[in-house]
Amino acid sequence: MGKITAVIAQKRNKKRVSVYIDGEFAVGLDAMTAVKNRLFPGEEIDEERLKAIAAESDAASAFDCALGLVAYRNRTEKEVVRRLTEKGFNREVALSAAEKLRGYGYCDDFAFCREYVGFSAGKKSRLAIKTELRRLGADEEAIEAALDEAGGEEDAAYSAGEKYMRTHGGADIRKLKGYLYSKGFGGDAINAAAERLRQESAAEEDEEW
Repeated sequence: MGKITAVIAQKRNKKRVSVYIDGEFAVGLDAMTAVKNRLFPGEEIDEERLKAIAAESDAASAFDCALGLVAYRNRTEKEVVRRLTEKGFNREVALSAAEKLRGYGYCDDFAFCREYVGFSAGKKSRLAIKTELRRLGADEEAIEAALDEAGGEEDAAYSAGEKYMRTHGGADIRKLKGYLYSKGFGGDAINAAAERLRQESAAEEDEEW
């Protein structure tokens, strides 16, 4: 059993406080957790209770940090866990914070994948998108569902090719195929998209006459 002799706001992080027991530094805590548990100078506290409060503080800090991560942009659950562990939280605390986020609807792999696929459609191949989503830790089922919603590889190649032709003043088919190849599209999808765009271009020329 010891007596709290000081609770001082930390200079580098005003959301945290340093707790001193019997004149010596004991632990750093989330400020709100300290207030909630009534850790004021003069109060007595034993080691077991202090450990429990420290664990509660870690959980609160991890969740606060996780909220900051998803406020910046959507993230997968695995990415949130990875970023929290990189910031020094233990894996159990990081997993708990990510699970809590998911419960509030702030961490949804399906929503993340749909958003990413929507942004990348017409810019990257299905394989390139899938590879990047896997790197970001997205759930495999969520990846496949988002890609299926977006349509097939040929449609994606056509979309990318149409945009390329429009922004490059009707570049020739050889250059178009090279561009699509650089974006990770497969040969069949490239050929199908190129032929479709060639036919459309020919039809437009006929209409002009």
